[in-house]
Amino acid sequence: MNAGAFGHEILEAAREVRALDPQGRWVRLRPEEIARGYRTTSLMHNGMIVTGATFGLSRGDAQAIRGRMTQLRAQRATRIAPNSRCAGSVFKNPKPQAAGQLLEAAGCKGLRVGGAAVSQLHANVIVNEGGATAADVITLMREMRGRVRERFGVELEPEVILKGVSL
Repeated sequence: MNAGAFGHEILEAAREVRALDPQGRWVRLRPEEIARGYRTTSLMHNGMIVTGATFGLSRGDAQAIRGRMTQLRAQRATRIAPNSRCAGSVFKNPKPQAAGQLLEAAGCKGLRVGGAAVSQLHANVIVNEGGATAADVITLMREMRGRVRERFGVELEPEVILKGVSL
């Protein structure tokens, strides 16, 4: 799906992607052979099943890299509590707005269904506060999406991939 954070995406570091095509053949693809966009790739739409990837990293100053990692961890901690149980962002950002801002303005922070709750730190994150079921998370996502649609007329698209479930 071309996951990413802080302005970067996983395919930026990929050197090769290994997949099984719809005919059952093994294929190796270079990143430039994969059409990509915000949280999407052509692999998602052409029946490919990704089985592995090779990544290449750039050499750099170790102290500068450690500093950048510390900065990014601190930035993430403002959105996702360390050691919290979550899957990251729930909805894609509908440009030019950020999903989290819309969800917060729609009063979603702190909403709860069973063991699933919208994070108090960031309204686009659902945390498992203990015993959350998939049904709890789906119900909460529907409520969040409905509130934003009703208040702003914006249809949020899930960032997480839901198989066999419609919101």
